[in-house]
Amino acid sequence: MRIVNMNKMVLFSSLDKALTALFVQRDRWFLWLPVPFSLGISAYFGRLAEPSPWMAPIVLLMLLPILWIKRGSLMGVALLVMVLIAGGFAVAQLRTQMLDTVMLSHETGPVTIEGRVVEVDALPKGLRLTLDDSKLVGGWTYRDEPLPTIVRVRLKAKDTAVPQAGDVIRLRAVLLPLSAPVMPGAFDFQRHAYFTGLGGTGYAIGEVETLRSVESGGDFFENLRHAIRKRLEAGIEDKQTAAVVTAFLIGETKGISDENWEMIRQSGIAHLLAISGFHITVVTGALFFLVRALLALWPYAALHWPIKKISAGVAMGGAIFYLLLIGSPITAERAVIMACVVMIAIMLDRDPFSLRLAAFAALVLLVAQPEALIGPSFQMSFAAVVALIAFYEGAARHWLLPDRDRNVIGQAWVYLVACLLTTVVATVATAPYTLYHFGQVPVLGGLVANMMAVPLSSLVTLPFGIIACLLMPLGLEAIPLWITQESMRWIIEVARVVADWHYAVLRVNSFSAAWLVIFTLGALWICIWRGWWRWLGLIPIVVAIVGVAFTPRPFLIAADNGRLLALRDENGGLWLSHTRREKFIAEAWLEREAASTAHQPAGDWRTAEAVGVVNCDSRACLFTAPNGKRVSIVYSPETVVTDCDSVDLFIAPEARLNGDLCPSKRRQMIDMYDLRYGGAHALYVKPDGAFEIRQVARERGIRPWVPKPPPRDKERRKT
Repeated sequence: MRIVNMNKMVLFSSLDKALTALFVQRDRWFLWLPVPFSLGISAYFGRLAEPSPWMAPIVLLMLLPILWIKRGSLMGVALLVMVLIAGGFAVAQLRTQMLDTVMLSHETGPVTIEGRVVEVDALPKGLRLTLDDSKLVGGWTYRDEPLPTIVRVRLKAKDTAVPQAGDVIRLRAVLLPLSAPVMPGAFDFQRHAYFTGLGGTGYAIGEVETLRSVESGGDFFENLRHAIRKRLEAGIEDKQTAAVVTAFLIGETKGISDENWEMIRQSGIAHLLAISGFHITVVTGALFFLVRALLALWPYAALHWPIKKISAGVAMGGAIFYLLLIGSPITAERAVIMACVVMIAIMLDRDPFSLRLAAFAALVLLVAQPEALIGPSFQMSFAAVVALIAFYEGAARHWLLPDRDRNVIGQAWVYLVACLLTTVVATVATAPYTLYHFGQVPVLGGLVANMMAVPLSSLVTLPFGIIACLLMPLGLEAIPLWITQESMRWIIEVARVVADWHYAVLRVNSFSAAWLVIFTLGALWICIWRGWWRWLGLIPIVVAIVGVAFTPRPFLIAADNGRLLALRDENGGLWLSHTRREKFIAEAWLEREAASTAHQPAGDWRTAEAVGVVNCDSRACLFTAPNGKRVSIVYSPETVVTDCDSVDLFIAPEARLNGDLCPSKRRQMIDMYDLRYGGAHALYVKPDGAFEIRQVARERGIRPWVPKPPPRDKERRKT
């Protein structure tokens, strides 16, 4: 009895200490506000069906009066958390309803469309146009469905007429629905496109006819971006270097070859080509210090004007102008919002580099674009920002602050050490999100590449590139453009060398988003709180790492069209059924599910056996699942009758299966219709040895961004 009482006393004493520490750090409570708001957004996107539009508002109306009564108490804190969760849910649902993007659900066949060009992308072969205000010439003739407002059409490589942004054009094209996830849990491009307004894609089959050219003073920023791209291509001899410089300065990445893209990704410097926080920081910071220095040279302005606040206002305007110039990508929008928050803080005499401002910026972004929460840009940018602020506001500020007594060598050494620590902290903070979204993260090679590329690009490549762009109207861009070109060539050469290193990147297989959430909560606990108890956040981090390590892997993956399958061998490698079919899907599978090894048989499974992994003949391919059960991939339905008693699961990716062929295995059949209407399938083995069949349609549910399936064939088998 005494032992029980002592345990209770220890427990209550620990709780009392925890509550005391919690109340001592009340100034840090505000930093947690984006967390429950984000949980509400996640709850909305995690649903399988669209909720009632009144559910979240009713919950808010019920909680707000109680919150007002209980304010200032622990019950009030709990109610505030519930209000924020409901608020995040309501904001995400409202955003979805306001967009109401029309999503193409089927191929149109050859149609004539008219639309206004809003974006022209240069591809390695040809061009790609994004059309707004699209409409069909002659009306819709199939299923009486409306045409999406925004469509993306790829032009033929031989087309010589290049329309400009703002032109109204007419062309003959075939429109296609956007691609669904390549497997359960993979990136949902349809959901991403829904929130950008894109409803379909396609390719032109005829010449482009310009109905109305853009008038002078039309889409100024698109035309300016097009003019800069042309001058960069003309001023840089090597086309691939020109493509990389163009991507680095104005965000047009479509001209970079696949080989260079893979090299840049392997070296860990791909973030330099995604215009986001790095570019906006350099542009805003350069403008701020330049304007402040020029005003300081004028004695009257230095004595009578608030030059620091004026510089912040000019820098904020420059960041917005640069955002419009590069086409307002979502990643840059968030960076500009963050930069504007920092500049406003300077204008209000507040500390611009604090976790409080980061939390405020996160709330602003999530209210404006709640869908950003589930994207890699938001997650990685705020992970880096929060980790760096927490690091530098701690012990690092005591020995990294610039010292006026240091000589030039000492200041340069501190700068290099700061760059190294910044790279390490940012890499570690963003690694889980990079692994979740892209399956790989730069390690040793990425660290070395960033240590060389980031200082050079921030001090030389980007500043001289901007100077070259500013001098283009005068025709004086040759010298700064040459400096930009040579520095970029050096960066590319570093990336080429580092990409071949054995430890350049770390790869992992895909894992559940739940582990990412657990890791995030642990990391936030460490970054936000102060004192010894902040290190309790290591517990969920370790749990998440263990969970990722023991995430089950599918032993078979089947594409939604049945044209590609993959089998996993005992070593974890994937064997693809074809090497020339569905290359995009194959690459996505290998990136997500084959971190260690990947095998591609020389031909069709029916003509070449995959080194004992599967045995094939002209009618079927037979293999043994990890649970010891036999699985048959059949290409002739008659095979089901002969193998009914000896096979546990039948898969017919290109044929129909009738349950009467094998009544005892009716529920253990997957045919072409299951793939067509259920989407890509992934097969797992449960701990009890039974099969677990996951399909894309079942996990996505019925949501606004999920197009309606095509009409079912009248001969669909009965289930």
